[in-house]
Amino acid sequence: MATAAQSSNEHFKLADAAFDAHNYVLAVAEYTKGLQIDPNDEAANYNRGLANYHTGNYAAVITDLTKVLQIDPQNVDAFYRRGRAYYLRLPALNDLVQEKATLDAAIADYTRAIQIKADHADAYRSRGQVYYVQGSYDRAMFDYSKAIQIDPDFLSDYYNRGLVYKEKQNFDAAIADFTKAIKLDSGYLDAYLDRGRAYYNKGAYDLAIADYTQVIRAKERSATAYLDRANAYCKAGKTRWRRLTMSEQSSYSPAFSISPRLCK
Repeated sequence: MATAAQSSNEHFKLADAAFDAHNYVLAVAEYTKGLQIDPNDEAANYNRGLANYHTGNYAAVITDLTKVLQIDPQNVDAFYRRGRAYYLRLPALNDLVQEKATLDAAIADYTRAIQIKADHADAYRSRGQVYYVQGSYDRAMFDYSKAIQIDPDFLSDYYNRGLVYKEKQNFDAAIADFTKAIKLDSGYLDAYLDRGRAYYNKGAYDLAIADYTQVIRAKERSATAYLDRANAYCKAGKTRWRRLTMSEQSSYSPAFSISPRLCK
């Protein structure tokens, strides 16, 4: 006759196999069966949290990782993952008070992860993301800078810090960060687009046009890039705008249906 420990372990093994096969629904079911027998298994609670994370059930992730932290209050991964779950749960909330409380909870978890592991680059960049959403740009800049210091080749940190600089209207610093992101990945179209916008805001319209054109070459039906380039052409002078062929205008009518008015 199998002992309780043996029975729970059988379910955990099945759950692990399902998780490895990316069958997260089955993994959750098997972890749940095992945890009904052994509710204090730290690894199983954590792994069920990860499986729930992959299914998008962020409320369940928070519950699972809260249990993990009751068992092990120093589990840095649980703090970080629970912080992510709080943040990713935002779209499901329709109440401003709940949204603020959820963002504050995410920040608290990322901060605790950093306190436990000072070089936790993911916690810094994720906390920076929350600060950015809250409009706390100086704090966001600090966190992205710390993440870059720890992990200097993580290109999205440069891009995200560039967005912060752009919000603060420090366009030179924003351009430098977007340029660094592009050096790390020459196909990073968002960095080209936002560098173009930074150039535009500086009045460097030719450079803005070049960046928007780079996006258009890679992604022909980017209405946003066409409209932004139309703005830059207009600011640089109507003659440049008129050089665009009528065939371009008709081919991308969703973008160009508005843009001619910008040249008045």
